[in-house]
Amino acid sequence: MQKLTRFNSFIHHFQCIRNMKMQTQTFILQSFIFVLVFLIIISSQMINKSMMDDMIQKLTKEIEIKTNLKQINIQSQFIKYQAHYPLEQGFKFLESFNKLNQLILKDQTTSINLLLECQKDEQNFNFYSKMPLFCYKFTKSNSIKSDAQLINHIVGYQALLNSIFLPISISQFQKTMFFTFISDEEYFAILPPKIVPNFYMPSARPWYQEQIQKIEKTKQNDIIVISSIYQDFETQKYEFTLTKGLTDNLENFRGIFGIDQTLEHYRELLLYDDLNIILVDLQGRMLLSNLMIEQNIDLSKEKKYIYEIGTTGFDENDWKQIVNEANQKGQGIVECSDKDIKQFCRYNSFFKQDLVIIVINISSQFYLLVFQSLAHITADVTRAKELQDNIMSEITQFLYYCVIVAVILLLLSLIIIPIFFRPLRNIQQIIKTQMISKFTIHYDHLFFSNRKKNQLAFFQDSFNVFKQKLLDFTQSKSQDCYIIENFKYPRKQQIIISELTSQIKFQILKSKIENQSNQINQIVQSPKLFCDTFLNYSQRSQNIVIQGSPRDITFRIDLQKNQT
Repeated sequence: MQKLTRFNSFIHHFQCIRNMKMQTQTFILQSFIFVLVFLIIISSQMINKSMMDDMIQKLTKEIEIKTNLKQINIQSQFIKYQAHYPLEQGFKFLESFNKLNQLILKDQTTSINLLLECQKDEQNFNFYSKMPLFCYKFTKSNSIKSDAQLINHIVGYQALLNSIFLPISISQFQKTMFFTFISDEEYFAILPPKIVPNFYMPSARPWYQEQIQKIEKTKQNDIIVISSIYQDFETQKYEFTLTKGLTDNLENFRGIFGIDQTLEHYRELLLYDDLNIILVDLQGRMLLSNLMIEQNIDLSKEKKYIYEIGTTGFDENDWKQIVNEANQKGQGIVECSDKDIKQFCRYNSFFKQDLVIIVINISSQFYLLVFQSLAHITADVTRAKELQDNIMSEITQFLYYCVIVAVILLLLSLIIIPIFFRPLRNIQQIIKTQMISKFTIHYDHLFFSNRKKNQLAFFQDSFNVFKQKLLDFTQSKSQDCYIIENFKYPRKQQIIISELTSQIKFQILKSKIENQSNQINQIVQSPKLFCDTFLNYSQRSQNIVIQGSPRDITFRIDLQKNQT
């Protein structure tokens, strides 16, 4: 019922609009069209705003995440190249040294006394330590017990290396170079020269034993082996050794050439503020790290493993997944909480969130872990979302301003437009008046001149018309009377007609006297009625005179005279 009432009210208002003036209807129609178009524009703008907001948010998140992940992967690849560079350089050195050993030395006359012997005390060590020459030492005995041909080969090989390395300084990556040959004396040469104690036996060192084990396992005499991490007895810093078997022309195992490399190069990889890096060995022992852990741990003095949850936030299950990721080369389990990130992730209890982890396998000897938190990856997304919100708020504010300005302009148009167009309207009215007056001046002159006449002139004209009508009636009467009077009667009847005319005139005069005595409350007979009566009477009298005999007429006249 209420809906019908509203509908009827709407119909009533619509009928009211139909009854309005054309100008009002036009204004209402224009206002309705303006409001409708304005609402359509605002609605389209709001729809575009929401669609643009969703699209920008989706694209921003996707682009930012992909960009950040791509940046992490690029940095990880760069770190991988940096980590492999000293190893590649060491491998090239070892290959070159083995090729030199395989050369047939023509000069076998070089005396061992011409070579630099390693010092036993520190008296002259400062001088010898700066020389880019290999120093030698018979670590097992002071006398030569091997065959002269082997000794001559060793001496010539060392002399050749000295001639090669004389103009070359040792790089920071290849800190120490050394070689040893399989002999009873356990010949040992090292560059730069160092103090070699008497108890130093190459065959007892881990790098020597690992090389022998690797050769026996792979049956390759010239294989390159990366030793486990150890602490230098002089600097107490972590180092590892690259060793390669020296072979002769027949590929027989003759000795070992090694290069000591420090981890100081890898420490430079930890200078990234936005990346967390951990260098571990195959057993999970942490060698270098830039983690801001709660405890002040010196990795050079304490052994810490990555699966110690109180130190790194990873457990043993995480370590197994990291090893699988390294062996599968990026095909590990993806466990990121954010579905938009397709990367190897593990939850870290230290960071209290998922970490995107990139595992770099360094020659199957070390694992370089590069990871970053999802919060840091999505931080740019958050900043982009804030920027997007600011832009959208500005757009919304701009739309509000447009609405306010449109309403103000509408109100001003209703107020200013009539004022602005009023002179034009007046000019239009003047032009219209001039045009009408130009083409209707004669009729307007007559109209205005007639209107200037007063009421007396109007009545005067009316009475003139009435007078003219009376004259017309009088003239018609005179003509009738003239016909009657001037009719050519017979001579015998002329006397009777003259008497009849006199009688008529007498009756008229008598009636005038009576009318003058009874003017009050009496209606004056109109001339036309009197004339008609007279004419009728005259006609009847004439008919009687014509139809009657002269005798009857004479009798009647006499009778009339007697009556009078």
